[in-house]
Amino acid sequence: ALDGSTQGEHTAVLCTLIDFSKAFDRQDPTLAIESFQENGVRTCLIPLLMSFFENRRMFVKWHDVISGLKTLPGGGPQGCSLGLWSFLSQTNDNPEDANNEDIYKFVDDKSVLEVINLLSIGIASHNPKNRVPSNVPTSNIIIPAVHLKTQDHLEKISDWTKRKQMKLNNLKTKNLIFNYSKNYQFSTDLKLEDEVIETVSETVSETKLPGTIITSDLKWNKNTQSIVKQSNKRMSFLHKASKFTNNYNDLKKIYMLQVRSKLEQSAMLWHFGLTQKNRNQLERVQKSALRVILGKRYTSYSDALKLLNIESLEDRRNSLCLQFAKNRLKVDKLRKMFPKSSTLHGMTKRNAEPFIVNRTLTERYLNSAVPQMQRMLN
Repeated sequence: ALDGSTQGEHTAVLCTLIDFSKAFDRQDPTLAIESFQENGVRTCLIPLLMSFFENRRMFVKWHDVISGLKTLPGGGPQGCSLGLWSFLSQTNDNPEDANNEDIYKFVDDKSVLEVINLLSIGIASHNPKNRVPSNVPTSNIIIPAVHLKTQDHLEKISDWTKRKQMKLNNLKTKNLIFNYSKNYQFSTDLKLEDEVIETVSETVSETKLPGTIITSDLKWNKNTQSIVKQSNKRMSFLHKASKFTNNYNDLKKIYMLQVRSKLEQSAMLWHFGLTQKNRNQLERVQKSALRVILGKRYTSYSDALKLLNIESLEDRRNSLCLQFAKNRLKVDKLRKMFPKSSTLHGMTKRNAEPFIVNRTLTERYLNSAVPQMQRMLN
């Protein structure tokens, strides 16, 4: 959306991050059973599911003292599969009336995206003589909520939430604006249950989804810093283990399970957008880990990689991205990310690329995940 004919100068994307208050604790067992029936669960299984949700009770044990039993009027049993399945079943419908192909869901995280044409949306300006606004960014421009489709979506989501006997967390429901225009930096006054969502004064510059820091400038500096910081904390496991054993195979397993798993978190999303500084910061963590594993046997980073049969993080991320793209081809809903090329004449060319590569007008989009993975598949 930001890579159009104007190279993003007159297009912005408004992302509304919706948070539900205690989503699992507010589940209604009756609505869960009704949703199972609507979603095609076999009739013979319904009595079994009902018996699971009926007469649920709990007690608390503290210092070998057990409390009395308390009947639970609702809530999803966490820690078991049925608790998660009941939540997914209850929230399987679509309050925004959008196409199913345009909806992607991760448990209780919900985001609404709207592409805004800044030339035709109908912008206005604050009047500080009547009221001093609290959400003014670098300019005085505002887009009224009545001009945005997101406002309609939020009203539908609010009504849907009440029908599901759930509750929106207004304090944690925020907006994130991706806008690279210099002359059209704007704010908005989206309302949710009669409360204004502050888009600029609070958390518009960055957010965390799930575990990955996304900033409004779509750079990965803060995310890289966070990953490096948390990975260095996990290095304590490796340091402590190295005091008890010199077996580098055991230390290697500890590193791969505790540290490298964090260094690769959501790597398919941000790998291609990293700067050289970001890459060096990540690689430095692995270099330190190999030095701890090998001890006095460590001579150089390249030799350590060969000795332990470990890829560099750069090569490892490339392999993960290629495998990720190949796996997406097996999923019908995600296969459209990598459309296959075709010709009208049906003739086979010698150097034909099997997959279409998206045309990019900006370096930002060129170094994003989907175009780069399309090139890798070819």
